[in-house]
Amino acid sequence: MTQDKFGTGAIKDLEDSRDYKYEDIMGAYSPLTEDDWKKGYDIEEKLNFKLPIKNQKSSESCVGMAFSYYLAILNLVETGKYDSVSAKAIYSQIFLPQGGSMFRDGAKLVVDWGALPDEKVSSNLDTVFDCESFMRDKSWITPEITEMAKALASKEYRLVTGMGIDIFAQAIRDGWGIVAGVEGVNNGTWMSNEPQPPVDKSEWAHCLYFGKFGIDEKGKYIATPNSWGDLGCWQKLRENYFINNNRFVFNPWTLIDKPNNIPNMDTQKFLLENDLKFVRNQTTGQFGRIIGGKLRTIENETSRGALLLLDDKIRNGGINISDSDWGSLPKLIF
Repeated sequence: MTQDKFGTGAIKDLEDSRDYKYEDIMGAYSPLTEDDWKKGYDIEEKLNFKLPIKNQKSSESCVGMAFSYYLAILNLVETGKYDSVSAKAIYSQIFLPQGGSMFRDGAKLVVDWGALPDEKVSSNLDTVFDCESFMRDKSWITPEITEMAKALASKEYRLVTGMGIDIFAQAIRDGWGIVAGVEGVNNGTWMSNEPQPPVDKSEWAHCLYFGKFGIDEKGKYIATPNSWGDLGCWQKLRENYFINNNRFVFNPWTLIDKPNNIPNMDTQKFLLENDLKFVRNQTTGQFGRIIGGKLRTIENETSRGALLLLDDKIRNGGINISDSDWGSLPKLIF
């Protein structure tokens, strides 16, 4: 993306007194000290992985991009495995008619609905001509895939209302990151390692995931893997973005995750790819059939004819699985 084509995909949230506040729970954590700033916080180092940088190209999908980073991080924390999360699955359900979306809508969606891996709903824009139309498309939605999305749902979203870079940094540390908006202007710095805020008024707004903070010879900073991925690195935003009551940053949201209490990614993939197929437990001989993301066990099929019929279904596209895999499949209960 060139400097003259920055989007305006970040739409400021309207105030809502019902929002849960991060400050209501931050007292449960220790406040940041100068030593914390000197030590710094780096989500990549903490989780021992390199986060792939996304590129939203000409789409207005930055809110979807930012939350897709965040959800993938939270899943990595729980499972130890990184799966890129689909920005399209988020943005296509929250975009506004004029393009872009509100942050709260993204946070609410990933709590109420969940999220999906990119391998299920691709957000790859490399060969797409009309990026915005592609990211808005919702033809991928099915009851089965909606059921899968619950695995990556978060428990709660909270608005960070405190002012200053210290509150932002603490929220990053406490919540494995933060999603926030940044106001900008085409001043020639937004494709650099250290973009600069507007001098006076902004020209556009952008939504970002922040996962690092620290202090160096220039002072304090927070850092983001900007989804204008042509840059391909983490950018530092400094305290000059936070002057005059966070003048050039807005709508910071943090998520509280919940355990993936339904099948993991590999199991979900197996269920989705084998819908309506017959399955046999190769250890116990039990039979079942996958229906809508769950295993319906076939009971009381003890006659020779019935067993021969089930055996034939296994030979013709059915699947033999281990007893442990059988046990991990969610069961269809009547």
